[in-house]
Amino acid sequence: MFQDLRFGLRILRRNSGFSAAAIFIIGLGIAATCIVFSFAEAAVFRVLPYRNPSRFVRVSMTDVKAPDDGDWVSAPVLLSWSEHGKNIGQFAVRHSESETMVGAGEPAQFFVEDISEGTFRMLGVRPILGRTFAPSDYKPGNPPAVVLSYWLWQSRFNGKRDVLSRSILLDGVSYNVVGVMPSDFLMPGSGMSTACWTPLIFTAKEVSDINDRAWEAWGKLNPGVSVRQGQAALSVLTQQVMN
Repeated sequence: MFQDLRFGLRILRRNSGFSAAAIFIIGLGIAATCIVFSFAEAAVFRVLPYRNPSRFVRVSMTDVKAPDDGDWVSAPVLLSWSEHGKNIGQFAVRHSESETMVGAGEPAQFFVEDISEGTFRMLGVRPILGRTFAPSDYKPGNPPAVVLSYWLWQSRFNGKRDVLSRSILLDGVSYNVVGVMPSDFLMPGSGMSTACWTPLIFTAKEVSDINDRAWEAWGKLNPGVSVRQGQAALSVLTQQVMN
């Protein structure tokens, strides 16, 4: 355990955003936090068409004082991992909810997943039509974009390639269709019922609220980083955000 923690601290010392003294103080406080931070190697990743699936892990946080709050993460925690944890791996979150779709046959309810920036790139799966999300799709004020699942493309758009010139309404908001994913594609932890994906753009309140743990997280560890080493390093980052 302590060997893994030393490895994690060593990784973070390579990041210019952390001084040795700050990391040392944070490291001493890890055992006192009320947040239990854990990695779990997910067998489901190994049967899905991701690039290097053995390096994928599910990441969870549990508040031992409020275990019923679930084990998802907050936006500040994810942003800290993404900014300071590049030597550890890549990380992403998603949020799923039912929304009313208009513009593709009769109006109906479908499950839509909001996903964080870089998610498709991390998974290493290319669309069969069009593109996935670009950084500009995550900029507030730009035209909203949506990527369709294969089954939605087939059932609601008859598999026509001109779908990329179409737009749909999701809960009254217009989205431009930019891509279609392969038939065997699934987002980690989601089911076949997911109809499409949209960019997850955090609000100002979400970015500052460490207690709003509303997003399911997973990661892809860099080569040479074990699950226990990654856990130790991210525990340091998480502790800094929570304090």
